[in-house]
Amino acid sequence: MSDTKLIQNLQKTLVTFIKDVDDRLEQIDKRFEKIPTAISQLIAIEVEEIIDRKLDEKLGTYPTKDKYYQQEAKLMGEIKATREDQVMLTNQVQRNSDAIEKLEKLHTDSNPHFIRS
Repeated sequence: MSDTKLIQNLQKTLVTFIKDVDDRLEQIDKRFEKIPTAISQLIAIEVEEIIDRKLDEKLGTYPTKDKYYQQEAKLMGEIKATREDQVMLTNQVQRNSDAIEKLEKLHTDSNPHFIRS
């Protein structure tokens, strides 16, 4: 083989080799481009898990919505019963006051020296 052909073959081989190396470097670049995305996704997942865990810890002590409404309904029932009792007692006190007044009036009319309180 002549020197010229040898040089041409070497050039072709080198060009092919350089092209292969360039292609491989390009593939490596593409892989490295994916790394920050993958890392940020992993970080986002980890942060989300931490937030969920912290929220569960903090909110776990509070009642659920259903439990809250059950407790509220119970309290409202107690308030209603208390108001009804108050009305009933107010009426009873009024009847007692009226009866005392009548007794005092009767007693005063029959005993003029009686002193009302």
